[in-house]
Amino acid sequence: MLLIMEAKERDEPDTELGLRYELVNTRHGRFLANPNDTYIGRAMVDYGEFSELESQVLLQLLPAGGTAVEVGANIGAHTVALARKAGQSGRVYAFEPQPVIFQNLCANLALNGLTNVYPHNQACGSAASKMRFPDINYALKGNFGGVSLEMLPDVQTGMMIEIVPLDDLGLRRCDLLKIDAEGMEHPVIEGAENLIKSCSPILYVENDRPEKSVELIAQIQNLGYRAWWHTPPYFNKDNWANNAHNPWPGVVSVNMLCVHSSRKTNMTGLTEITSADDRPEKRRQKG
Repeated sequence: MLLIMEAKERDEPDTELGLRYELVNTRHGRFLANPNDTYIGRAMVDYGEFSELESQVLLQLLPAGGTAVEVGANIGAHTVALARKAGQSGRVYAFEPQPVIFQNLCANLALNGLTNVYPHNQACGSAASKMRFPDINYALKGNFGGVSLEMLPDVQTGMMIEIVPLDDLGLRRCDLLKIDAEGMEHPVIEGAENLIKSCSPILYVENDRPEKSVELIAQIQNLGYRAWWHTPPYFNKDNWANNAHNPWPGVVSVNMLCVHSSRKTNMTGLTEITSADDRPEKRRQKG
């Protein structure tokens, strides 16, 4: 009886944890979002979408019934939309290494009733290994989508996570490979070379670190791909919430849309990358 009474007295949640998600209706479904996340979470709360101009392109690249692999899924802002496009006969393999954000991703998949997504609490790299992910206080304000594994401190506490090569998936079909790995795009592609060579997926790869750009572009071109810059602004003036406030004036995503040279491609509105030292900011300076 004493145990029962103690349980009743402890019905109130422990507010000391401090992390309070908001349940929001968005363009692509219902989401739990962390309003302390200054980019993705805040955008979902304030605009009902995140980087929608990216989503609009990604949805054109994935056919119904297709297979997508997303490295750096975060809370699923793109994952949910891709899964709806793929449909029940399609598949989305979503990788998110941050344990707390991975929980948020899975919650959003469940909220939207999606059973065609295979979520992995793993990082992707050139070879199998492990690392300890440090404890991060997600109740404080921060850009949690910008956490880079290569910049994390070597710690003795925290959850152990796996780093896996995408080739280990053994996929026979992959239509779209999206990589947003915060500076780790090169080793991700190294670990996916068999997948890329056998399936020739369209690649959509973040390339926002100029110091790593030459190596990354050369790597993709050496795999037989042509590439185009896609630099959509973070803010979408036609956002789902009709919110006119733009907290990110001039801020854009810097991505490459890459298609294998064996495919006939009629790309309009994008600038082709002609050399490994090409950068969109250099083009703007020349213009």
